[in-house]
Amino acid sequence: MPTAILNSSSCFSIAAAQQNSAEDSIAQKWKKLGLPASILENHLDCARFLIESKLVFSIVGYRETSQNSQRHDILLDRDGHPMIKVQGDYKRWEWIKQELTYDPQTFQIRSRAYPGSITQNWTYLSPQGLVPIDRLNHERVVPIYQLDPIQRQRVMDHARKFYETNSEVDQGILKDWVVQFHTSPRRQFVSTIPPLPSHPIYDNLARNLNTHIVMRLIAPNGDLYSFGLEMPVDSQQFLWENGMAKFLGTVIAKVNKAGDYEEFRPYVSRIVTSIPLTGQRAQNILTMLNTIGDIRFNFLRQNCTNLAGIILKASGYDLDMQTTIPEVFYDTLPDVKSIPIIGPLLHIVSQCYQRVVESLCGMTPRPIRKVMVLGSNLLTYLPRKIRTIALNLFILKFGGGKMRDAMPNGIEEDDLFKANRFLNFSRLIRSWTDLLKEQTLEIYHSKYFIDWQKKQKSTFIEAYSGSPKLTIVPPDY
Repeated sequence: MPTAILNSSSCFSIAAAQQNSAEDSIAQKWKKLGLPASILENHLDCARFLIESKLVFSIVGYRETSQNSQRHDILLDRDGHPMIKVQGDYKRWEWIKQELTYDPQTFQIRSRAYPGSITQNWTYLSPQGLVPIDRLNHERVVPIYQLDPIQRQRVMDHARKFYETNSEVDQGILKDWVVQFHTSPRRQFVSTIPPLPSHPIYDNLARNLNTHIVMRLIAPNGDLYSFGLEMPVDSQQFLWENGMAKFLGTVIAKVNKAGDYEEFRPYVSRIVTSIPLTGQRAQNILTMLNTIGDIRFNFLRQNCTNLAGIILKASGYDLDMQTTIPEVFYDTLPDVKSIPIIGPLLHIVSQCYQRVVESLCGMTPRPIRKVMVLGSNLLTYLPRKIRTIALNLFILKFGGGKMRDAMPNGIEEDDLFKANRFLNFSRLIRSWTDLLKEQTLEIYHSKYFIDWQKKQKSTFIEAYSGSPKLTIVPPDY
């Protein structure tokens, strides 16, 4: 009996410690966001709802973007009761908690009134506040914010700098829309593991960590549309439920039509690129987004980089973002000059060797070079084929032969090839013959997009200010 009492007391102590830790975490985030301390003291359930659902980051993000706390913020009623904007009007928390709830299983704010499998998800947008819109299943793309005329003009003026490094398509046609892309490179694979150290030896590895790409359209009246590719929670769970055993499996993704999830997330620096766009091209993009259905998602073959390439192509420009797994592997190796102590010497030796090889190749007659290349290809054929099989087995080991959802009836399966559209394929490796194919090793990578962004005159880079905010308007230039 004393042992049972002791164990029971220990359980209560652990539970209390966990609760205190959770409340401390809420309090720290609350204070950092500059929200009323009285809500923590008198309405902790409201603060917990806002933090756990991440709704608070959207509210503060729009507050910081608009610089208007009356338009977006958590306000206090006359008696100190918290109020949140819902469908254009500020509602008291006591009313909101009776109508809405947060579902931690789906990461969604939902109506309480719908029973069973019937659900109504809610999203926070500007200027309405919380609205009954499901970001992943809405019938059309909707604006999430509106720039004032001065902001819109600054964005347009900056976007025209794109023509300093690119030829202008659709010359002579009015371009009163802007298409914007932004990326936020991070030195970590997932948020649950520490970032790579800030040392040059890790720079190539960091560059090869795939980065999410967010797309926007800005209308002549200032309406801002934000969208990207996103996996529903059931697709995410399928890929991660057994560690990384199914990480390279194929699942369903959708276009988020009421604001991309990355908009208000913290970042180190955000890279934003703008391009002027004709009204016809903008409408074509909106029509495509409104009619697109489920997308076969795969981290290697069909990811957000594909969507960015499709949108860029629809804007009149083409960028090759395809590479191969072996190329990515070699590209992650550190530059020899970044190796401590012996790095500079190895770099000099490497440069000298490269110059000697280039000189010899330049002096060798072309027919002989062709024979040498042919001989090299014949000698390396078997090693390359073994490498292909080994890498495909690696893909298979981590889920390349798995899928969560079968192909829809009547949809013909595409072979894996380079295309300016989304492909319909069940999974990367469909039979043993795919183990022999090099096409399965071809992937789409965001690093080429980021490299392209950094070369554009219409790109600006903004460091994180410590508070969530939409990075739309370039700083003074």
